[in-house]
Order: sequence, then C-alpha cells, then structure tokens
Amino acid sequence: MAVCGGFSYGDVLGAGGGWSKTILHNQRIKDQFEEFFINNSTFTLGVCNGCQMLSNL
Repeated sequence: MAVCGGFSYGDVLGAGGGWSKTILHNQRIKDQFEEFFINNSTFTLGVCNGCQMLSNL
C-alpha cells in the first residue's frame, strides 16, 4: 500500500492525524487496516500526510 501526501485529506498542519481518526473511528475500515498490517508479506509506504496517518494508526 502506498499512502500519498501533498493535498491528501487537506493541506493543513496535522491533516494526517485527522485522516487516521476517520479510520480509527470506523470499525469496518479499522479492521481492514489491522488485517493488512498483520500480514508480514505486505509493504507500506507513507509520504507526507500519508506518513503522519500511518504513524498515528
């Protein structure tokens, strides 16, 4: 998975934090992310806001 940056989810300070909260407060999506991260054969790249979002997850 590659999570983009730049203007993804707004171009404001802390946009990645808001992005992560939309995932954490939606059980269905949260479960999908947990399942993805448990799999050792996956690769994840987060850039800019995407990196903020992933680190908050």
